[in-house]
Amino acid sequence: MPALKRAFEINEREPAEAVPLLEYLAESGSPMGMIFLGYAYRAGTGVVKDPAQAERWYRRAADMGSVLGLYELGRLYIEQVRYDEAKEAFRFASAAGYAPATYHLGRMYWFGFGVEKDIRRAKTLWEDASANGHVFAERHLATLFIQTRLNTAEWLWGIFLIGRSFVGLFTALCSEGFGSDRLRY
Repeated sequence: MPALKRAFEINEREPAEAVPLLEYLAESGSPMGMIFLGYAYRAGTGVVKDPAQAERWYRRAADMGSVLGLYELGRLYIEQVRYDEAKEAFRFASAAGYAPATYHLGRMYWFGFGVEKDIRRAKTLWEDASANGHVFAERHLATLFIQTRLNTAEWLWGIFLIGRSFVGLFTALCSEGFGSDRLRY
C-alpha cells in the first residue's frame, strides 16, 4: 500500500513519472494499481490516451473481484457507446452493492442508453442507490419526483430530497472528500 500511495502522490505532481510505478503495481497484482493505470490510459494522463489499454487494466481488476474495476469498465463502455457491455458491468457491480454502479444503471434506463427507456426502473435503481448513500442518485430521484408531478405527496418528497441531497453532498465532502464513493458520478 505505501507504493500505491507514493504513486498517487507522484501522479498529482507529475503524472508521467507515476506511470512506471503504476505499471509495476498493476503487473504485481494490485487491483487499485490496475484501476489507476486504466484511468491514466482512459484520460491520457501521463501516457498517450489508449482506450484499449484502459479496458485491459479495468478488466484485469474486475476479474480479480474489484467492483470499482467493474464500475470503471462500465463507464468506459458508456463513453464508447458499448451499452450492452456497460449494462452488464454496472449490473454486476450493482449486485455486489456498489451504489455508483446502481446509479449509472438507473441513468441508462432514464435516458434509454442501450435499453428501452423505463422511468419506473430508473426510479427503483435510484431509490436503491440513494438508500446506500449515493448523493447524485438522491438528487436525480428528487428531480424525477418534481418533474413528473405524479402527485402532491411525491412532489413534496422531491423537494425534501433536493434539500437532503445538498446536506449529503456537504457531509460527504467534509467527512470523505472528493474521492468519496457517495460522490462518484
